[in-house]
Amino acid sequence: MNGIDHDRAAARLATDHERQLARFAQAARHLRRRSDPAAAHDARVALRQLEATLDLWRAFLPRRPRRRAARAMRRLRRALGPVGEARMIASQLELRLSSLPPTDRVVALELARYARRRFAKVAARSGALCAKRRVRRLRRLYEGVWRAREGRWAPGASWLQCARDRVHLRRARAGEALCTALALQTDETLHAARLAVKRWRYASERLGAVVPAGDASTREWLKSVQDTLGRIADLHALRANALRWAEKHVASDGALAKPAPTAGLLERLEAERAGCIEEFRRLLSARPLTPVPAPAPPSPAAGTSLDS
Repeated sequence: MNGIDHDRAAARLATDHERQLARFAQAARHLRRRSDPAAAHDARVALRQLEATLDLWRAFLPRRPRRRAARAMRRLRRALGPVGEARMIASQLELRLSSLPPTDRVVALELARYARRRFAKVAARSGALCAKRRVRRLRRLYEGVWRAREGRWAPGASWLQCARDRVHLRRARAGEALCTALALQTDETLHAARLAVKRWRYASERLGAVVPAGDASTREWLKSVQDTLGRIADLHALRANALRWAEKHVASDGALAKPAPTAGLLERLEAERAGCIEEFRRLLSARPLTPVPAPAPPSPAAGTSLDS
């Protein structure tokens, strides 16, 4: 850790806190006002970044306040998930309308309208989820974690080494998940790989906001992998929602009360998934991931915890 100005690193860490808290507050404000369709996604990303910061420096943060803050953020982030999913389904189906055969177009349009109605309903609830009082409470919880370390929290050499080890651990876990996903290519393993890549990427970004960490090419590669896995997850959600929608419109005699997703639409989604899998394979072959042993747990200062 030689050559690092620890006072400057502490100032950068404080600045990063404010930047992420402000980003979340702005997204919450847009949700309350319904002024930005992407506000739920932005709020979820900001919450993930704040969670990643707590996870990165966890070795030197008081366990109980850290867990309380992370739990509150995770609960809100998950509650906002249906907003983004409904918006994604509607927009992705609408993008495909012009290229679908007439029968499939009718199905996709009907499903997109259903998703738009659902989006309007869950978006209205999301404003209440991000009420000013709740935003202020999350900020107090987050800042309270750091106040408990007041006078002892400047990121010195031991802090930085623990943070680098945490990024190393996230990289090792992501590597295992990616190799498993590439071998099995199931929706479950691909989803697990996407989450692991997110955690690796966000940990690396949060460390990079404090001290130079990694290189730009690695961050760009991680983003490409995450985006590709995200498209696969979107296609899975599209297919699952189309099938659920069809089941709701099956009459008692087994006949469809409304047009159901046809084989053509589902085949189109499967073909797109195959293309994304090929892109995923190409990205991993361009940067092979060799097994990386997880770092040994660091020795925290007295009174700290290294729970996993």
